[in-house]
Amino acid sequence: MLAWAPRRVRIALVAGLLAGPVGCRPSGARLPAPQYLGDFRGAPRSVDPAFAADWKALRDAVAEDPGQPSVVEAADRLLAAGPPIELRLWGVHAKAQHAYVHGDDAAAIAMADQVLAVVEDPIAVADAISALSLVRVRALVRTGDPGRALVVLDDPALLRVGVLTEEERVGIRALALDRNGRQGEALAAFAHWRSHTGEETATAAYAEARMGALATSLGAAAIAEAAARERGDVRACLDALTGIRAPDGVPAWVERCSAAPLRVGILLPRSGPLAALAPQQLAAATHAVALLQQTEAPGLTEVIWQDAGVDGQAAADGAARLVAAGATAIVGPIGPNNVKAAVARIGASARLWIPGEPVGDVPGSAPTLEARVAALVDVAIERGSERLIVLVPDSGYGRRASGAAKKRSGGTRLGTPQVVTYPVDTTSFGPILDPIGPAIGARTSILIGDAMARTELIVRQLARAGKGPRRDDAGPFIVATAEGISEAEAGVGHDVLAGMWIAPAAAVSADARAFADAYAQAEGQPPSDHALLVFQAVRAAATGAKAHAAPVQIVRVLGGRLVVQSPRSN
Repeated sequence: MLAWAPRRVRIALVAGLLAGPVGCRPSGARLPAPQYLGDFRGAPRSVDPAFAADWKALRDAVAEDPGQPSVVEAADRLLAAGPPIELRLWGVHAKAQHAYVHGDDAAAIAMADQVLAVVEDPIAVADAISALSLVRVRALVRTGDPGRALVVLDDPALLRVGVLTEEERVGIRALALDRNGRQGEALAAFAHWRSHTGEETATAAYAEARMGALATSLGAAAIAEAAARERGDVRACLDALTGIRAPDGVPAWVERCSAAPLRVGILLPRSGPLAALAPQQLAAATHAVALLQQTEAPGLTEVIWQDAGVDGQAAADGAARLVAAGATAIVGPIGPNNVKAAVARIGASARLWIPGEPVGDVPGSAPTLEARVAALVDVAIERGSERLIVLVPDSGYGRRASGAAKKRSGGTRLGTPQVVTYPVDTTSFGPILDPIGPAIGARTSILIGDAMARTELIVRQLARAGKGPRRDDAGPFIVATAEGISEAEAGVGHDVLAGMWIAPAAAVSADARAFADAYAQAEGQPPSDHALLVFQAVRAAATGAKAHAAPVQIVRVLGGRLVVQSPRSN
């Protein structure tokens, strides 16, 4: 235990807190939280004879047991006698400490605040102020305001040098940062605390336990950011938590920081209506893991697969099996109903990343369809279009796309778009496009919201009528959501698409270039948007990336390539 915990009475700083097992140690034993309690360091040994008896009675009561009722009784007698400010502070200190011992942090904080507010000459009573501030800061950390505790810790007028040992100070700081939600700083602070404890004590075990829990929550990217600000054993420990091997000769506790094998679960369809995506998703996950093991996630040593199946029940069963196998992050499933079923089954046991649009609070690696359509409408306006025609299938997807186009173009010079729908099994688009051909002019934009196969058929039909995309932007201006596109469609044999502007679910941005190159070399073709989404989801799961809305990427088909123009937030 810490040196400043008393031998007779110990009270947990964080009431009821039982630390879980250290992330990098196999033991599952539950560890007790460290114990703290202030004392009378710095109190005067001799006082005015008028108060000497009451002062001695108070000191004797505290020495016997600072939590017994006689402490409050003795303190009240001393305070009733009207002592000078220094003794008054020590009397309140004893009462605040008694309240803290019994878990009444609010009373301890209130008593300290009240008496400290009336001190006129803090220098003359610096020891008493520091002792009372110490009780207050512990109460603030335990159940009060941890932000106030951090302010007090950094105020030398309230906590003088020497009142706290460095081990005590870093320990309180770690706990305050932890309760304040500043997880990256808290992780580093617990490592500093562990470096000060030295021996294998309960306090040391507790610090290691919190480091393991915080590391699991933060992920490799945030840990690496915290490590960059540290040095020595603390830096070595934080590096080890990301998978970097600790150097030889470090203390045993630093060696124990070595990250446990990171298990990522893959919950994607291998059967059912979405099984057609399985081969490219399997290839994408395989190449993503191989790349990330060499770069951003060296601790990613195991990938566990489960079939997401045909419905929500199968997806929930698969998610539960992945959690049981030790996965703490899961890529998948696909489809809102499947995602909701998986979340309902596993709760917060593992973090889900969807290789597609987000569902509720579950993050996804793709922007929403609505955001992509809105961005395409904006591009049409920026390029000078004055009329918008929307071509979509008669489906839920088509209704979402047309609804987003109407919402974005309303109130602009485009006005309400003309929406043309067609059956989802359409393969011949002459009968669909011929009636609207006369209305397609140089200032017209055509927005196609569909899968890439039908998008290409539509564009070819437009080209036959002399209304196809132009490299020089001479109308009409054709934009598309282009679901399922890859650079294969932009290359030889698909030159009819040249000049188009698209907002795909994913594109090869700078951070995905290494993956795209590895995928193309191994598979003999560039990755599709589905494959890129799987890579981004695996990357986020393996590095513990923070959830954020995926940006819309505007891409143009030029020279047989998909050229990213700019990311957009919507």
